[in-house]
Amino acid sequence: MPEEYGQIRIDASRLAVDYIRSKGGHLYVWYGRMGNGTLFAHSGTSRPPGRSFEFHLGPEGIQVWFEADHDVEPVEVRIRRRPRPLGPIEVTWVGGPGSVSAPRVWDAPLY
Repeated sequence: MPEEYGQIRIDASRLAVDYIRSKGGHLYVWYGRMGNGTLFAHSGTSRPPGRSFEFHLGPEGIQVWFEADHDVEPVEVRIRRRPRPLGPIEVTWVGGPGSVSAPRVWDAPLY
């Protein structure tokens, strides 16, 4: 069941929550650009050095950290556990960096 935490609505599946908790309970999301300017995001369960993050409490106490260097936060975030070999976590969002209306997919493996 999606819940609102602060300004961001976070919807995380039971499998995603269990996985994130098994890795320490933190999920970090940070951004980069491809050569053509397309925005993409990385995610991991360890904080990458040299970046600033903003904390959001997620479902069942998981801590979701979004890179703080952007003017617009996502409005809604969806976190799901992915089957192998695709990678452990999929994060999608509406609003926020890269778009204020269209969903985007964060499709990077967790570290």
